[in-house]
Amino acid sequence: MKKINQVFSFLFLIIASNLLVAQNNVDKIAGAWKGSLITPGGKLDLIFTIISENNGIATKLDVPLQGAKGIPATSSVFRNDSVIIQYTMMRAVYRGVYNRDSLFIDGIWVQNGYTFALKLRPSKESIPALKHPQEPIKPYLYNEEQITFNNASAQIKLAGTFTWPKNKTNCPVAILISGSGPQNRNEELLGHKPFLVLADYLTKNGIAVLRFDDRGVGESTGSFKSATTADFATDVEAALLYLQTRKEVNKNKIGLIGHSEGGMIAPMVASRSKNVAFVVLLAGPGLSGAELLALQSTYLSRASGMDENQIAENMVINKKIYGLILSSSSGYVDSIKTELKNKGLSNSEIDKQLEVLKSPWYKYFLAFDPPLYLSKTTCPLFALNGKKDLQVPYKENLEAIEKIMKQSGNKAYQTKAYEDLNHLFQHCSTGLPSEYAEIEETLSTEVLKDIGDWISKLR
Repeated sequence: MKKINQVFSFLFLIIASNLLVAQNNVDKIAGAWKGSLITPGGKLDLIFTIISENNGIATKLDVPLQGAKGIPATSSVFRNDSVIIQYTMMRAVYRGVYNRDSLFIDGIWVQNGYTFALKLRPSKESIPALKHPQEPIKPYLYNEEQITFNNASAQIKLAGTFTWPKNKTNCPVAILISGSGPQNRNEELLGHKPFLVLADYLTKNGIAVLRFDDRGVGESTGSFKSATTADFATDVEAALLYLQTRKEVNKNKIGLIGHSEGGMIAPMVASRSKNVAFVVLLAGPGLSGAELLALQSTYLSRASGMDENQIAENMVINKKIYGLILSSSSGYVDSIKTELKNKGLSNSEIDKQLEVLKSPWYKYFLAFDPPLYLSKTTCPLFALNGKKDLQVPYKENLEAIEKIMKQSGNKAYQTKAYEDLNHLFQHCSTGLPSEYAEIEETLSTEVLKDIGDWISKLR
């Protein structure tokens, strides 16, 4: 088994359907099994619950640290003391061998091309309920409506939630734009619901909010997998058109609040629409996609304790791969395979990596150049970052955004960096993704107040 010395974040967000496969002697492994993955980012406990059913097994996965519970496996097989548990949508598989004498399962967890040892032992542990004190409890002190609107150009229907203050008309309104990965209208991540908390705060303070499920997610139709950032931008433009039909809002005060990749999409839309009155970037990039990924890899690796020589070595290989993808030259896939082999990946691991590296979204992201859109964004803009954000490092990105805005002549902008806040704008210790689920806070109250105050003061 090859060890990959690279930061790896487990974001178990996609639930796959269960398939049962006929097997033998399944009763002996039925029950809960717990093991720990040791990664550069720290220890991550996994609990598999194996159920004997119809002469086969079904498996559900709990990840206590991330607040994930009961994730069903795509397929589960137990035959001749071998266990294979597959999670297709997560690009993950567990392969182990049951030791009937010592009562443990010795195996490996493979996800997105990375391989980790994982020994499972019987467990009676259950996941305690996580506390998220900022989440609002119904009945709300404002109006809420579940809505749908169409993206005519993509021929899809988008579903979301529209909230607006009671007994108030002609109010400003913000469209919330989620970060990368398939997100629902609450931008639900590791048990947290940042967009629910943000929408609740803004609406209680006089600002209407529209938030919606990404295409292909929740109640929205369309394909998420085949879409690029440019496609997601057309979904936001459809939301803009929808808000023009709402009598509750001021048509001249419709703005965009984008988090992470959403902070790329907001300027795209604002740069080509006169109907955008303001833009808020929550950890929005100011660097190109390729520059951002390189910087992100360095920061995450360093925070995880990786050796500087190894960081430099990984960076050389990663930049080669980025260049090959952007070139689209003949034979570029074979060249990428060679680079991945040099990193010590097996053929099966390489195939899984290529699924991501060859995707339209990945290539578009690498080539994305924020100045093309930020320089044409003429409305007021507020860019915020946490100083412990390791995914969109604050200094380099805020400086880039400031430089672009100054050069473009837009004086109606503001930037702010917050001490001890991570990529999700939570107060944290290290900023590593492994902390996200452990923190009770969903979104800094200071950030909430600053956004609300800034929008309310706009004329």
